[in-house]
Amino acid sequence: MTAQPEEPSAPRDPGEDPAAIYDALPRSHREQFRAEYDQALDAAHDLARFEQVRTLLQQWRLRAIAYARPGYEEAVQDALQGREDAFVRYTPPGWEGRMRPTPSTASTAGRCHLPPPAPTRPAPSADGFCQGWRSHHGVTPEGRP
Repeated sequence: MTAQPEEPSAPRDPGEDPAAIYDALPRSHREQFRAEYDQALDAAHDLARFEQVRTLLQQWRLRAIAYARPGYEEAVQDALQGREDAFVRYTPPGWEGRMRPTPSTASTAGRCHLPPPAPTRPAPSADGFCQGWRSHHGVTPEGRP
């Protein structure tokens, strides 16, 4: 019997269980996760900010999976040092022709042009009203038209 090379396995998905995410993270990221998680739990006492906990767990779940992928650290270094040739250009089956190269990367197949980010809403003021709403309705910060 001959030895067969082992297929690389996908990183284990910890789900959204905080303890499982913590265990799946490299030691170098656990302290940051714990600090952000504790901060989100404190903020969750305000029901309007409860969703922050779920969002944080989803983000750290994906980070744990990414950190566990073979070659992750090397890929980060390649990206930081601008070594684009190290990245594989991949077009999913059925997507041929759906992605268009940007003018600066027209010669690089597989790159797609992303739309500009959506405009952001005006930040609410301390009393909860947006400045844009006030100016639209002719209301002063004191609440008088």
